Amino acid sequence: MVSRFISLSSTLVAMALLTSCLEGPDLAYDEAVLEEERAFLFDDLQTEVADSRNAQRVMRKEMEILEARLKQQEEAIDNVAVAIGEKLEGDLTGIEVALAALQQRQGQITADLRELAQSHGEQSLQLGQARAQIVALQGGLESNVDQFRKALDAQLALIQHQSKERKATTGVTYKVKVGDSLEKIAKAHKTSPEEIKKVNQLITDLIYPDQELKIP
Repeated sequence: MVSRFISLSSTLVAMALLTSCLEGPDLAYDEAVLEEERAFLFDDLQTEVADSRNAQRVMRKEMEILEARLKQQEEAIDNVAVAIGEKLEGDLTGIEVALAALQQRQGQITADLRELAQSHGEQSLQLGQARAQIVALQGGLESNVDQFRKALDAQLALIQHQSKERKATTGVTYKVKVGDSLEKIAKAHKTSPEEIKKVNQLITDLIYPDQELKIP
């Protein structure tokens, strides 16, 4: 656009110089040549003017296109802003609903904890009472067990004593075999080597085959 304006200015200057030459007293040019030059410059001027107008129309069209694009961009930005606002508003509403539900849930949990604590207190009291009863029963049971154990030990001692007396009176004998020993014989008859030696009046543990021993 600027270059065309400069070209148009140059053409106007050339026409002005040509006109001044035509009015001078010392003109040596042929009038027909001058007229031809003037016509050429005038055509060139018309061409430049037409080109300038076309350039202005093109520039105006480009400006309209730029303005339309700018408007579209502004509309798009407005739409995005509206969408973001609606999204934020929706998210905020969702957060408020979730927060209300959470507060309600927290209240329910608090109530449940209070009820649980009360129930636990009652159960603790009942458990303490039951524990006291169990301790009392255990004490009585241990006493009864001790008495039963003592009576059982006394009965077992009496039975063992009577068994020894029966064996002494019945006079059970055992004939010694090859490879026998007092310890082996005593173990087989559930007694001790000392008892066998005492009943048989043995001084040492020495025994011999075919020897008859009394078994207590």
